[in-house]
Amino acid sequence: MSTLDLNKLSNWVKKKRNQNGLSIEALAREITNTGYPISNNKIWRLETGKIKKLDYELLIRLEAVFQQQFNSSKKDSDAGQMLSVNEVLHLINRLKNNEILHPKYLKPELLLIYDKLKPVYTKLQRLKDVLDGC
Repeated sequence: MSTLDLNKLSNWVKKKRNQNGLSIEALAREITNTGYPISNNKIWRLETGKIKKLDYELLIRLEAVFQQQFNSSKKDSDAGQMLSVNEVLHLINRLKNNEILHPKYLKPELLLIYDKLKPVYTKLQRLKDVLDGC
């Protein structure tokens, strides 16, 4: 994993918080509601660059709250929107039910997941068929 640019992250957090109309307190509440308790002071320290080491779980929670991935090697505007959990779960359920999916109708991000999961579900289905035949 590459080293994270904490200055760029600080700017990104403050920018995204302001774009979303959140106070520091409201952002801390939003992150806490995801199951990651955090203080207002820690958000302030992150935004002001006073934090020297980042817990990557916090980064994951920030990305979830802002619904955008942080990418220190690109401008914020180049960072892609995250897939929703429901989109991924829907894909998994359709694979689990052995439904035929047409890749051309999937978002590129979902297509990557589909390409990884399809062979796994195919093998599991074959194994289930063998076990059912015993």
